[in-house]
Amino acid sequence: MYCRHCGKELSDEAMMCPNCGTPTEYIPVRKPERATGAPQKRFCAITGFTLSVISFVATFVLVTICMCFGRSCSDIFTILPGLAGLVFGILGIYEAKKTGDALGRGFAIAGIVLAAVALFYCFIICAISYSIHY
Repeated sequence: MYCRHCGKELSDEAMMCPNCGTPTEYIPVRKPERATGAPQKRFCAITGFTLSVISFVATFVLVTICMCFGRSCSDIFTILPGLAGLVFGILGIYEAKKTGDALGRGFAIAGIVLAAVALFYCFIICAISYSIHY
């Protein structure tokens, strides 16, 4: 690179000409700074949220189908993801509180709410189903 005022050769990183003092058009590029400390972990929060979504969908679809066809809905596969989502959601809140991660906390809370709604629906429908069949 050359100075646009005096023509002296400059280094590529020069911000001004050492000969005449004319500023160059060089704009320094800053490298993104890495966050200090341990990287934020969201494993429990995201796992809890994912399991809760699976439980929510499975519970509403499978239990409703069982009710439509007059079968009992004692399928443990609709309850297990909800329980696992609830546990991972609680662990995710603890993990987010420890690291100060607001996004992880949001995932964990959403997972807990979805799991609780799915489990509540499943237990209510199962209670109704058992009272009808027995």
